[in-house]
Order: sequence, then C-alpha cells, then structure tokens
Amino acid sequence: MPFQRGDIIELPFLIPGKNRTEVHPAIIISNNLVHENEGIYICVMVTHSELHEFFAFDLAPDMFVNARNVPEGKAKAHLVAYVLESQVISNSSTKRNKMKHVYVDKLVHFISDTVLFED
Repeated sequence: MPFQRGDIIELPFLIPGKNRTEVHPAIIISNNLVHENEGIYICVMVTHSELHEFFAFDLAPDMFVNARNVPEGKAKAHLVAYVLESQVISNSSTKRNKMKHVYVDKLVHFISDTVLFED
C-alpha cells in the first residue's frame, strides 16, 4: 500500500454547490484494513475556504512529521471522500508530509463529533 493513515495527498474534490472539481490537499484518515479490503482511502479535504467554519479543524505545524511543510488551510470535517489510488494526483508534492497519529485520531474524533453525532 503506497499511502498510509495520516499521509497528505492531493486529490480532485467535487466542490459543493459549484459543480466542478478542484485539486486540494487531503489527509488520509482510514486505516490499512480499508485499503486492503476495498482498495480505497478515506480522506478529509484541506481548504482555505472560510465557509462553514464550524466544521474547520485547525492545523498546526506540531501536528505533522515535517513542521516546515504543513498543508495550508484547515481540514473540513464535512468534506470527507473515499478515493481510489488512481485518483491521487502524482506530482512532487504528493506524500510531502504526514500528520502524526495522535492528531489523526483527534481529527477523526472531531469529524465524528461535528458531522456524525446529533446534538
């Protein structure tokens, strides 16, 4: 499996309300079993958009293995997608960094609390 949980990759995301795709960094939040069984990665989009700030998970340099190469923007808890390996954009910035496991767990909990559970 070329990518692991926490890896930063680039993907074409369908942008809600705009009927087009845009390339954005994404954080892989799924584990190896998902890829082994389904051949997919579950990812959350990183974006500069200030819309829907309630869903924004702030990213900080200390959350990443390489603190100098952090994806710019915020992870948006409501913009989660599953992707095939063939959809990952291969270029010099692909797999340029990795979120530390403890912060991937915090991100997944944030997604669960803000998107999946009722108040």
